[in-house]
Amino acid sequence: AHLPAFLSPAAAAAAAGSSDPAAAAAAGWQIHGMFAKAAVNGITELLPLIADPAGLPDGSRQLLELLHQAANQLMAGVPAGAPLSPQELEAWRDLGGRLHERICKCIIAHLDSHPLPFAEYVPYFLKLFVDAALLQLDAATLRAMRPKRRVLLVRFLAKALLCPYYRPEYVDSHSDHAQEFINMLEGKTPNSALLAQLQQQQQENAGRARGKVAAEALQQLLSKDQVPAVVEALVLKYVALTQDELEEWSSDPEGYIRSIEVESGPDADTPRPVGVGLLLCMLERGGDEVAQALINLTARLQAAGEANSEVVLMREACYRCIGEGYSHVASIVPFSTWYQTELSQLLRSRLPAFLGQEGAGNVDIIAAVLQARALWLVGACGAELEREQWIDAWGLSVAHIGAGDLVVALQAVQAVLLLALQILDDQSILDQAAAAKLAASKKAGAGAPQLPGLTGSNAAAVDAALSAAESAADDDVVTAAKERVEWRLGVLTGTMEQLLQHVFGLLGRLSEVESSVRLLQLVSVIAEAAGERLQPHLGALAAALPQVWQASTKHASGGNADTGALARLHSALMAVITHLIGKLRHSAMANEQVQAVMYPLISYATNLSNPEAEVLIEEALKCWGVALAVEPTVAPQLVGLLPNMSNLLRRGKDNSAVFQILEAYLLLQAGQALQPYGEVISAALTNAITIVSQAVVASCGGQQQQQQGLAAAAAAGQNPNPQNPKPQHPGVSLA
Repeated sequence: AHLPAFLSPAAAAAAAGSSDPAAAAAAGWQIHGMFAKAAVNGITELLPLIADPAGLPDGSRQLLELLHQAANQLMAGVPAGAPLSPQELEAWRDLGGRLHERICKCIIAHLDSHPLPFAEYVPYFLKLFVDAALLQLDAATLRAMRPKRRVLLVRFLAKALLCPYYRPEYVDSHSDHAQEFINMLEGKTPNSALLAQLQQQQQENAGRARGKVAAEALQQLLSKDQVPAVVEALVLKYVALTQDELEEWSSDPEGYIRSIEVESGPDADTPRPVGVGLLLCMLERGGDEVAQALINLTARLQAAGEANSEVVLMREACYRCIGEGYSHVASIVPFSTWYQTELSQLLRSRLPAFLGQEGAGNVDIIAAVLQARALWLVGACGAELEREQWIDAWGLSVAHIGAGDLVVALQAVQAVLLLALQILDDQSILDQAAAAKLAASKKAGAGAPQLPGLTGSNAAAVDAALSAAESAADDDVVTAAKERVEWRLGVLTGTMEQLLQHVFGLLGRLSEVESSVRLLQLVSVIAEAAGERLQPHLGALAAALPQVWQASTKHASGGNADTGALARLHSALMAVITHLIGKLRHSAMANEQVQAVMYPLISYATNLSNPEAEVLIEEALKCWGVALAVEPTVAPQLVGLLPNMSNLLRRGKDNSAVFQILEAYLLLQAGQALQPYGEVISAALTNAITIVSQAVVASCGGQQQQQQGLAAAAAAGQNPNPQNPKPQHPGVSLA
């Protein structure tokens, strides 16, 4: 009742018998709109509570027809009947936009809770949402809407594409009980059982027939005739950067990077990531047709050049979509080919201008947009590069960290970070292989247990047959990983000086904590990967640490400090120091600049009065332990940290790590330093022994009860161990 009255204010006023329809409309449509919004919201909340999802409630057809009509009119933004004044029209559109959001949610709720009964309506709503979200409105009008409204328009399409009841795997499957029916006629099968099977088959076939209606509509959306227009509209209206974002790029580059990172998170719920998500759904469902449409659009935009900024922004958006859905387009455009033919030339030709070299000219923000996206692609798809291409991409990415444009520089940092992580991945493969070989040698020395019924020679033959293929494949993987680690570390070492120079030069230009975290994460990964190769550069690296520590202390003392961001900064700084000490050992511990940061940082992170301590304690204790492990004696500064250790013991949450550190003090002949904390240590050890004792008693008691039960069952002639129960230890954690 309220929704039509809101859509046609003048008609509702006339129906109410008002002598002045205009005045009545002005006074009444707001109330009707608010009631309509509440009523639609109520339906949305009640739909999941309906017990039988096989059918929609009575009156659903009329409701859905009304919602379809209303959504269509609200997208147009014009009330039916006599026009409203400009001021009233603006207010009507504002309330109408919020009502439209509720209607979209209600339609999505129908799809979620009753997918098969709703399937017959999917073609109508699919056309409505495609036209509304993508095809009919221009980009400016669509972007002027509330982000939440734009997200809901796209979400319906993505949910329809992902719905398992609308997929070919479901609608094209079938079960045939013809043979069972013949058996029934011959008297071989009880009639009741077969009738139940036939009834179930009829229900399944009816459901598939319903789902097929929606599946065919979705297939039409992804057809060769329609998908190019949909892909182009999605790229332009949802993925491409806006002028407002370009202004933020220029005025607040670190803020722009932060907002882009938020959009890249798994919980992002804004138009751009949701639009990219819809395109990924289309690529997954539509396959080569959608991929080819995206590639064709990209090629057309590349051919258009860079004279038109809107064309360049769409091209950049296409590059992002290709990178996000690379697995779906790899067969059409391998990244190694793309890098060789375009991206490497793009990065190399404009590098002098971004570095501000004399005579290289200036670069505008449109060129920077493409440069940053090319660097992003190197990080996202760099694992696909051949050896020479990887070396080239590494060098270009390192060089771009020195770019004058902060967004380009920070994107280069991310590219180098992701390339460096590939080295750690390969090192992890080598570590796992070494551990597996060690375990195998121990097992062979101890004599492996044989399977029942096998002789020694047979068992060995079976083991050899089962592991031969796996061993050969594993050896190939390990050999390839070893080769990559060797030449990639050579590349890293050769560019280390330039890399650190650019990184620490960039650090001095940053004002936001999150940006500094990004740089420290890169330094941490580089230190972990390079290991002892970092030794010649220890001085340069250590010289930058006090600068970071002072900056973090300044942020922490500010009244508006972001505790979460500071915790991430301190965590990244701690990781750098831990890797430096763990890899370079005495030379790092003896460095005064490392000491000037490490000891205050550990003290800060283990001080329970600091708001960040709760999230930093684990990493601080790890750093503390590494510092004790690399020297033959305990430094006086580490003795000075023991009051914090005492407080940690009283709290009792981290005693496993704390006991290991206390053991290190004893082994390093520093037991006298622990004397003032003897009572606290004793109480913590007593508590730990009590917990272990309780666990042992509970375990023994459970085993004793189990043995008594087995004996009683055996005496009674019952199965003594039907389910092989395990003793339980309620409330006790052996960890």
